[in-house]
Amino acid sequence: MRATFAERVQQLVFNHDIAVIYNADQTAVNYEYLPTKTINGINEKAVWVKCGGKTKERVTAMVLADTTGAKHPLFLVLRTT
Repeated sequence: MRATFAERVQQLVFNHDIAVIYNADQTAVNYEYLPTKTINGINEKAVWVKCGGKTKERVTAMVLADTTGAKHPLFLVLRTT
């Protein structure tokens, strides 16, 4: 199955005279993490932390490269709520 797929891709690249092939992927990047626990010493008053249901903020980063080895600038997707 893999060999036939690879052969089909090679044939398409040859038939359409494709010179550069791009590959992209996305990944989550945490840029802020709010702790949900505190460390209290012995005989100290307990401190409760409220996070409002959100303990981390993150951004989606899209990375892109091509067959020439060039790495392109990151594309960042920020979500607002």
